[in-house]
Amino acid sequence: MLDVAQLTVGRLTTLLASSDPVPGGGCAAAVAGAAGASLVAMVARLALRRTDEERLAAQLEETARQADQLAERLTALASRDVEAFTQVMRAYRLPRGTDQEKEARSQAIHEALVQAAGVPLQGVREGVSGLRLLVSVLPWVPSAALSDAGVAGWMLRACVEGAALNVRANWQSMRSAPPEELGRLDDLVAESRRLFEDVRQRMGPLANGGIPVTPS
Repeated sequence: MLDVAQLTVGRLTTLLASSDPVPGGGCAAAVAGAAGASLVAMVARLALRRTDEERLAAQLEETARQADQLAERLTALASRDVEAFTQVMRAYRLPRGTDQEKEARSQAIHEALVQAAGVPLQGVREGVSGLRLLVSVLPWVPSAALSDAGVAGWMLRACVEGAALNVRANWQSMRSAPPEELGRLDDLVAESRRLFEDVRQRMGPLANGGIPVTPS
């Protein structure tokens, strides 16, 4: 299995740019989320350096720790996404000359697609968790680091939206979506958008380009 954590950025982008379908969008979405989570850890630690309040310091330390763990989980998900889609491709290549082979192939494809949908669905959950952490730390992020917090928000939103796209694509290939999971996915995506709007509000003029221009 491809271990994304062991790749350089250059190697990963080269693999993404190749004609090989793996690694693909699901992997990229998870990596984006890992980068966003890492930035959440960074801004939490920057805020920590500016406080002498014991309770707040403990809260910021915990946020940074959780963001570190989240980044690790999302990096691992990137590798799992590669493996899951590889299994889908293998299933589609199974022989289908006899009725028995066709039945076995159909079952293998279904099981592979279930797994391939489950991995990015976890990515959606993790991306939302990252946005929750980011929103919780925003009030204490130094103004000089607000742009970093904003990038964290965009990366985590990309993770959620990209992973959700992959979930839906796999469900479409299955020609069915578990009703309870479909509802949960929609709820998670809606929550991520609300959380991201909170991030945008905190950015102020940085979020919409309304930066004052000094007359020359």
